[in-house]
Amino acid sequence: MRFFLAVILVINFFSCTTTKKENPYLITAHQVGKLTDSTQVWQLKKQFPNDSIVVHLEEGAFVEAPNDSYLVYAKTGELQFTAIANIQGDSTATFRKVILTSPVFKTENGLNKASYYIDIKKSNFLGVKSCDINRNIVFTMDSIPIKLVFNAKYISNSWVNSEQKMNKLTIPDSLQINEFIVNWEN
Repeated sequence: MRFFLAVILVINFFSCTTTKKENPYLITAHQVGKLTDSTQVWQLKKQFPNDSIVVHLEEGAFVEAPNDSYLVYAKTGELQFTAIANIQGDSTATFRKVILTSPVFKTENGLNKASYYIDIKKSNFLGVKSCDINRNIVFTMDSIPIKLVFNAKYISNSWVNSEQKMNKLTIPDSLQINEFIVNWEN
């Protein structure tokens, strides 16, 4: 009897020490915290039972197809993120985009909504650097489908030349991320 009890205690000890604690705020290629690229709209409330979810059902957009958006607020009232559904009005639809507004969500190398340009440089961010139609600085990453946007109005006009090529030396390290978007849309 003591032998079996000892074996159970040893197994229990090793199973507890090797269990990796899941980070509820980690951003990876297929997840933003508890939300994954396969989460369906109807599952959102189950995954965030303690948070408030505000639903914006879109109708009749002229330029592009409308999509429903789901704003997830923490107990404190802080907007955590907005999840945009793939299909309007379909509870079995998955999400195509997550717009992060809270800095609690982070990549493995620590990038989040509150990060600065220097943080991207330090993290060895491997991605495409470009500017969008509004001359904002846009970084996209290959390993995680994220888009980081910096508002260029806070830096000098010399950061981009006439061919829309960036001059990284003129971008200040103190420039903060304006938008942090995880894009699962293909």
